[in-house]
Amino acid sequence: MDALAGATLHIHGRLDGLTVRQASRLIELAGGKVAKRVGASTTHIVLAHSAAAIEPEDIADLGQVFTLVSEFSFRRALGLGPGPETDSRTWNAKDLARHARLSEEEVERLALFDLLDPAEALFGFRDLASAREAARLLGAGVEMAALLSAGAALRRRGLRLSEARLSAAPWGDLALGRAPHLATFDGQLTLDLGETPVRVADLAEAAEDYEEAGDPGRAEGLYRIAARIDRWDPVLPFNLANVLYAQGREAEAIIAYQTALARDPGYVDALYNLGVLSSLRDCNEDAERYYRTALGLEPTHSEARFNLALLLTQMRRFPDALALWEEFIRCGPSREDLSQARRYALMCRMEMAAARQH
Repeated sequence: MDALAGATLHIHGRLDGLTVRQASRLIELAGGKVAKRVGASTTHIVLAHSAAAIEPEDIADLGQVFTLVSEFSFRRALGLGPGPETDSRTWNAKDLARHARLSEEEVERLALFDLLDPAEALFGFRDLASAREAARLLGAGVEMAALLSAGAALRRRGLRLSEARLSAAPWGDLALGRAPHLATFDGQLTLDLGETPVRVADLAEAAEDYEEAGDPGRAEGLYRIAARIDRWDPVLPFNLANVLYAQGREAEAIIAYQTALARDPGYVDALYNLGVLSSLRDCNEDAERYYRTALGLEPTHSEARFNLALLLTQMRRFPDALALWEEFIRCGPSREDLSQARRYALMCRMEMAAARQH
């Protein structure tokens, strides 16, 4: 999709490396809206890679009502990913299906989960190679959902389906290489296999269920396993930090937030939470640095601006604090926050006036 302005999107599945809150904020900045549930106002449905098990009949039904968007296309619309690869594209879906010996519906599904990379509904030679590899695996009895999950994992690591030799593993999924030297696609794609592997998406989903049910201890264990398996996704250590903080383990939470930040230096929510924890531990210089970095990346982050202004007020840096309070007030906060900001701004002016008199 080229633009999000005016669109109302529902995200189906868990996005890789991006929380729902992050995605929602970015969509709103781009002029769009987020629908937690599919409704009458929904215009687009984003199919996350984790939703690969969706039935083809459901895709067909959804496609008649909504515009379906792949995860990579969604990221590009948010400015989070590179554009389509440079390639000479000459085939439409019907032509590609014929050359690869697939159905048009299968080609559409491969494109919706980013195993193929069309531009303006046309496909190129790299797509043909990947489509033929998909046809080989499907002909060998591999389930489409397993193929989509494996292919999407490869694409996230910069590889196409045609560039990796895949095999059906004894546990029913796809693996890299040939038996007995097989590796899974979760995380680093190189896990040693002594038993049936688990999927990161399943672990994360179970951990989120425990977290919502008020059981941070069990959620912590699952997040730790998932974060060890997938060493790229910043959301996993971020969520781990949240449940550590919920258990009063602030020092460990700081380490986990810093891990998330190391994986994604632009992770604004991790920067903000590190600012909060640093402030609680009276590490004011660190807190200021985290808040300012968050605001540099996302100038509209009102919570970071409020907390930074409050921090500078407590540090008696009244001119700097006043400038932030005035900017916060201009952004039109809620009534309660506006009232607090005005009181603090007045206090800053009074302290500055008293300093001038002395």
